[in-house]
Amino acid sequence: MLGILPAIILNKVDYSSFKMPSYFGLSQFHSNDIKNIVDKFYTSLRKYYDDPVITDILHETINNGTNLLLLIQEIPFENREHGIFSKSMNVLLFEYFFLNTFMDYIRLIDMPNLKQRSSRRPDVDMDDFTSESVEEVDLRLYEEHDAMLLGGKKQLKITVANLLIDYLNIIGKHKEIINLMEAMC
Repeated sequence: MLGILPAIILNKVDYSSFKMPSYFGLSQFHSNDIKNIVDKFYTSLRKYYDDPVITDILHETINNGTNLLLLIQEIPFENREHGIFSKSMNVLLFEYFFLNTFMDYIRLIDMPNLKQRSSRRPDVDMDDFTSESVEEVDLRLYEEHDAMLLGGKKQLKITVANLLIDYLNIIGKHKEIINLMEAMC
């Protein structure tokens, strides 16, 4: 949520066209099968590839999370007898970091310098160009702009919520794979 998943979106990674390394020694059939599985795994992120506001949020999240990632990398989380923190403390710390990252995405929705998209121009008839018509157009523009900002903010909240849901679904799939692999050992 701070590194890999945002990087996939920002770099517009196309998993449908990657080549399996030849040293894996897989047949073309099995290579295509793996490529399809990986492509399907991350396909939910494609809808965010060309969204400029989500791109801004992802850049900000990565910038804000740099120090957090450095901290996470320094915390030993293996089951060691002489670790710095107990296992329960590690779980609480990583749970906090996880939830804090989600809150960062939510806080960034209200960031005032996010790009607001407005492609609408006022319709002005040059024959009726008077001070009253300019004031009327200005008033209408302000009302439309406020309504657009409220509607845009609502749409942004929905988009970020969907992004976080997609992140959770991907993380859930990863967890299922890890649990399956642990059960096999």
